[in-house]
Amino acid sequence: MTVLREDLAIIASTSQHQFVKDAQGEVEKFLNYVEVLPEQYEWRDMELGAFRRLMHETPPRMDAYWHHMCNHLAAYVFVTLSKGQELVRETVEALNKNRVLPAAACCRSLFETSAMFLCEIGDMEATYRNLVVELGENAIRERLRTGTGFVASSEMEEHLWRLKHGTRIRDLVEEGYPEQMGASKYIKRLTECWKWLFTRYQELCDLAHPSLISNAVFCSRQVDDPHTGEKIRTLVRGGKEHLGLWQLELILAPLCWSGIVLHKGSVLALSLQESIRDLFCSP
Repeated sequence: MTVLREDLAIIASTSQHQFVKDAQGEVEKFLNYVEVLPEQYEWRDMELGAFRRLMHETPPRMDAYWHHMCNHLAAYVFVTLSKGQELVRETVEALNKNRVLPAAACCRSLFETSAMFLCEIGDMEATYRNLVVELGENAIRERLRTGTGFVASSEMEEHLWRLKHGTRIRDLVEEGYPEQMGASKYIKRLTECWKWLFTRYQELCDLAHPSLISNAVFCSRQVDDPHTGEKIRTLVRGGKEHLGLWQLELILAPLCWSGIVLHKGSVLALSLQESIRDLFCSP
């Protein structure tokens, strides 16, 4: 599978930014990874009332509680990878057709989705590990064996509820839907590990919005008129002159990073599900 058009891949290979250089290979790895996943995900869900009745059985169904949590985690991962696959494809397709602005808009959405995914999966994994350490794995297994006591995580419940139903639409928040965090908060947080992230995010937003960088996309060349002292600027709509290294770097670095993060984050999520099922849902 060739991801980038050959001439664009050659231009990208001259970049000093490692994520730009690696974009071709890493994006291809991500698309190949998602391609082998199931086309659909189906699980048994419960309305809140049915779930609460199940939890009040004697003894309470701790295994059902954690099985339910795993199902919703798997659904979040499935939706995120599906969204990531679509956004990666659209970004690459737009670049290959020299459509810089659509590529930037799709890549910005991908960047935000990936940053949120990495932070939220990491937070849920840490929450679960802390719970097991605090209570003790052997003590939890004894509770399961005897049916005494109930182990739950309101923090993980809130995470999953917000990830499934969170929104930034004020009217829906006022109706009771959880308020979703702004994407920039996730990216700022991750900038502690990848120093270039937030600056690149700001540039990508500028490229996607009506502003300086997006206007510059259409500037082909500028020369001085020696007779009048004026600058002669040429604007171009469409065509090969749109794409240069600076546009590719703005888009390919977050594109490559996002593909890696979505892949690694899904592996972490799968490991978390396996740990939960092994402890709480095994016979």
